[in-house]
Amino acid sequence: MNQNSNRNSVREPSQLTQQIHLTDRLNVIKKHKWLIITLFLVTVSLVSIYSFTTSPVYMATTQLEIERPFLSEQSLESAMSREYRTIEDDFETQIHLLSNPDLVHEVIKNLDLKKEFDAIYGVDVEKAIFSTPPFAKSNSSEKLPENIDSKDPIEMQTSDSAFVMDEVAKWYRSNINIEPIGTSYLVNISFKGPTREMAVRVANAHAHAFVEKNIELQYREFQKTIDWLKIQLEEQKKKVEESVLAIHNYKKKYNIVSFMDRENIVSHKLVELNYLLIQANAEMMKKKTAYDQLQTFSLGRENPFSLPEFKEDTVIQKLRLELVDLKAKKTKLASIYRAKHPKTLEINSRLNKLEKDIILEVQQIKIATKAELDRAVSKVDVLQNELDNYKQEELSFNEKTINYDVLKREAESNQNIYDILLKEVRETSLIGDTRRSNIRIIHEAKLPRSPIKPKKALNILLSIIFSLVFGVGLAFFLEYMDKSVKTPEDVSRHLDMSVLGIIPYDKSLKLKKIPALLTDESLLGERRYDRNYYQYDIMTNLLPKFSLMQTDKSGQILMVESTTSGEGKSSVLARSAINLARQGLRVLMVDADVQRPSLHDMFGINGSMEKGLLGAISKVLSLNIQEGTLDSYSVDDLFSLIALNKQSGRLTITNDSQTMTAVFDKGCFLHLQNRDVPCSNRLGTMLLNGGVITECQLKDALERNQRTGLPLGYILLNAGYINQNQLHGPIKLQMEEQLQKLFSWKQGSFSFEPASIKSYEDKKIHFWEDYVPIINRLGCMGGNRYLEDEILSHVVSLNEPNLSLLPAGRGSEKSGSLLFFTLLSKFLDILKQHFNVILVDAPPILDTLNSFKPLFSMVDGVIFVIKPGQASIKDTNAAVNCIKESQTKIIGTVLNQVKKGQIYY
Repeated sequence: MNQNSNRNSVREPSQLTQQIHLTDRLNVIKKHKWLIITLFLVTVSLVSIYSFTTSPVYMATTQLEIERPFLSEQSLESAMSREYRTIEDDFETQIHLLSNPDLVHEVIKNLDLKKEFDAIYGVDVEKAIFSTPPFAKSNSSEKLPENIDSKDPIEMQTSDSAFVMDEVAKWYRSNINIEPIGTSYLVNISFKGPTREMAVRVANAHAHAFVEKNIELQYREFQKTIDWLKIQLEEQKKKVEESVLAIHNYKKKYNIVSFMDRENIVSHKLVELNYLLIQANAEMMKKKTAYDQLQTFSLGRENPFSLPEFKEDTVIQKLRLELVDLKAKKTKLASIYRAKHPKTLEINSRLNKLEKDIILEVQQIKIATKAELDRAVSKVDVLQNELDNYKQEELSFNEKTINYDVLKREAESNQNIYDILLKEVRETSLIGDTRRSNIRIIHEAKLPRSPIKPKKALNILLSIIFSLVFGVGLAFFLEYMDKSVKTPEDVSRHLDMSVLGIIPYDKSLKLKKIPALLTDESLLGERRYDRNYYQYDIMTNLLPKFSLMQTDKSGQILMVESTTSGEGKSSVLARSAINLARQGLRVLMVDADVQRPSLHDMFGINGSMEKGLLGAISKVLSLNIQEGTLDSYSVDDLFSLIALNKQSGRLTITNDSQTMTAVFDKGCFLHLQNRDVPCSNRLGTMLLNGGVITECQLKDALERNQRTGLPLGYILLNAGYINQNQLHGPIKLQMEEQLQKLFSWKQGSFSFEPASIKSYEDKKIHFWEDYVPIINRLGCMGGNRYLEDEILSHVVSLNEPNLSLLPAGRGSEKSGSLLFFTLLSKFLDILKQHFNVILVDAPPILDTLNSFKPLFSMVDGVIFVIKPGQASIKDTNAAVNCIKESQTKIIGTVLNQVKKGQIYY
């Protein structure tokens, strides 16, 4: 009941701490702090070295605006190509033209960027190329390859120069970036260079070169358009002349003048009036257009002097030149003087006066143009009236002059086309002379304040953030991947065991390699000694366990186990033994880890390693008993030695006047013969008194026994007097009484005669009975002499009172064999009679592949040692399950070598 309550008291804290708290996270970081600090320092140092040693790169940006192409240009293009392009198409075309190789080569040539390229890479590319054959002078008489000798040096020099330019162009294109801005028609031209000045110079030069190239391209397109229009105009003029001549020939052919003199004159006059009216209308429209343009004249608009009337007016042209000159002077003075400076005021005054003169002159031209417009309108009205009169006269000639009308309409159409072409030529010439462009620079590049890379502050900040985040993440990852048992809560949660104690980590044990325990040290409480290591008292939890386990007056056997080697089970066993000894208990430590014994080194035991557990086992197994006295060997010793050596034969033991013979078959006890048994205890008398057989049957069986020497029971069964069940009980009772008597003998002699024993396999006469429990019980009661003396001779008493050690020793018997475990079990039973507590240091469970599993059945309980971080939970559970499968009680767990912060205490 108390044990269950203790176990529940251990589980309750673990259940409460299953939830992860902030302190657990902080403790994980604290546990891996050196990993985080190392990663932080390495990352920040590398990034800092890179940031401060890398050459800086600067970037300057120029912004362009690409507007819609001029209407005349687009109309002509549409007319010639019979397709219409949107402004998006033109914008994409200009974006591609910005990286045109010709433009790149032109900028490189204008800025002489080949020198910049040589300065960046520290080598003169052109010199490096031309220093090789055939340009380099060589006194060697070796012939050059045929493919080089066959080439012209001038041709090779030209190709190498092109190669140099291509290399520089590749470098140029790798550093320039053309980037449209969103859905607008703005474009950023950025260039990256090693210096601020170079980046600004190249970005601006690229933008200006592109604008100039665009202006030149548009100018050439306008010139082509004008040339094309002039050709079309000449052709159309010939068509007009041919149309007029066709009309004249038509009238002459049909003799219209002689036969219809008046009507022909009227018709001719009508044609003439129509032509004059068209000319008048064209002139009127021209004057009206000019007057409308004069009405909207303003000096503030773009190209205010582009009207044809202004070009023919010398006064306006003179005033325009003066205005341009004064504006240039004003711009120059604005960069030198302030707005209220006398010179600036004087210039502004002159500009105002000149603008007024221009406006007055424009007013005069406007008045003159208005007068001409009125005259043109009047002329159109007169011609229109005259034309209307002649049309009335011409109506009668329509049926006869159909073909004449067709010719007239063709002539009119040709004339209209001629007028339109003439107007287009004039407008295109006017636009082409202005040399305008639809691309303009919005913002020129300025000197950048800082390089775009490396960004030292940003790099270092990011490295700090990254290293801390990655370090903390790595710490949590390592903690997550660590599947070992680390805390008492892990023991309770995953292993379902209580924790007896926690032993802190002692670095000095590893560094100085001193014995783990010195028997002359005081271990009361937790103290620090000259040896600089901690002792830990686990008796508070361990001692109460013995009161619960104590079932008889013999001692308790406890095994100290671990999952794998290196968990410090031997150190824990030694600590526990010393603590128990100082509590007044007689304690024996048994080093059963015969493959890696360590207890003798811990306690500084010197001397021959033959003395120990393996030495005792080897000596006992090598003993061959033949004869002797019971003063040196007890009956239990004799039975045990015969069983261990699996001998067959008869053991005869004589005490005073009594003699008993024990029959063994391959070490197994079969039968005990005693001819001095009283009549009341003899088998025949017991069967006769029980009414199983008659006196005649008994007499007949005894006669056969004397004559043949066969066992009496065998004779009775064979004769059919009794059956096996009737024989079993009396024989067992008789055998137990005789064994009790035999094991009570303390004086006497013995002899062993090896022989093969006949076994009655037939089921009717099978006497075989398992007397091992009875023999073991009688052996414990009677004690041992030889085995006890032998095993106690290998026990070493230590300086610590009540503390002894049975080292592993060295012997010929292989550990893990059946004989080893059988004799070890016998030794432990003997030692229990001399010690209160026996602590067995067993091999690690998983290291021995369960070969020492029979050892569990010999002990009363197991103390399980766990070193945090050593074995995984899976392996530890496998080891614990191995103990539980043997139905051995686990007293509790000891966490050994716990580092500060590892279990967060």
